[in-house]
Amino acid sequence: MRPLFLTLAVYALCLLLLLPHLSLWLDELLNIIGSTKPTLSSLIKYVPQNSGAAPLGYLVQRLSFQLIGVSEFSARLPSVVSSLAAAAGMFALAQRLGMRRPLAAVVLFCVLPMQWRYALEGRPYAMALALSIWATFFFLQQRMLLYALAITAGLYTNPYSFFLPAAHLLWLLRNAPRRLPHPLLAASTAALLFLPWYLYARHTWATSVPAQGQTAPLKAVELIARELVGAGYIGTALVLLLAHIGWKRCHAEDPARASFLAACLLVPFPLVLAGDAFFHYFLAARQFLFVLPPLCLLAAFGIHAQDNHPLRTAPGPLAL
Repeated sequence: MRPLFLTLAVYALCLLLLLPHLSLWLDELLNIIGSTKPTLSSLIKYVPQNSGAAPLGYLVQRLSFQLIGVSEFSARLPSVVSSLAAAAGMFALAQRLGMRRPLAAVVLFCVLPMQWRYALEGRPYAMALALSIWATFFFLQQRMLLYALAITAGLYTNPYSFFLPAAHLLWLLRNAPRRLPHPLLAASTAALLFLPWYLYARHTWATSVPAQGQTAPLKAVELIARELVGAGYIGTALVLLLAHIGWKRCHAEDPARASFLAACLLVPFPLVLAGDAFFHYFLAARQFLFVLPPLCLLAAFGIHAQDNHPLRTAPGPLAL
């Protein structure tokens, strides 16, 4: 565990040193305006004015302001903490999935420009990403109460975080239907707990959708290819190549593990596009943040593809 703590310490130091030196941009300022509303009721009324927004990230940022004052540092501190929690979750996931050198997944996750961007931004995307990672871990551990709580918190941070649990359920439906009832109950409970906010916010969401509307299909493909990992076309191609190599290795040694990671990577894409079509919203790279964890895990398996050691057996839902 010492290498993990050292990696997280170095990563945290880099983030904390950068926080005060980056200027706030418009979307961060809009988030801060909501978080600094004088009352909780006024905050709740403000949040739906940002289409698709949910209140938990604003409440956490408000708490940060109350504890250490309003500043660029305190506005972004919840994202830093969330990114560190996400990195720790990546280590736990990599171990749970049988990776012999799980630190590779953590390092790759931490250095991805797309993840790094939202770790330094005063908006709730890093928090939603961390919750989705830990939801996946709780799913694999079959800890359904924690799974339901993580999904619920994720929904109240960013509703699109639900697309990763949807991938879990679809994977179970195809590969282990006998194990579907408990995760389905957990996810359904989370969705029902989110329903009051959706019913409250949906009309305001509809009026706050940006005028540019949906993204054309070819433009969507080009955007994904360029911005998926935040490193341009070459960076996306390189990470996808490593992920393909990792998937082949996993499939050769444990097809269930390979299909699970592939489902977590691929299922959110059509769901994001469907969600944008339903709300007449434009496509944005941040909507695909939730595929970064399975992508990094597969790529980390790919990095060690020449390792002579077999993958460790993963118990639980992956041991069909």
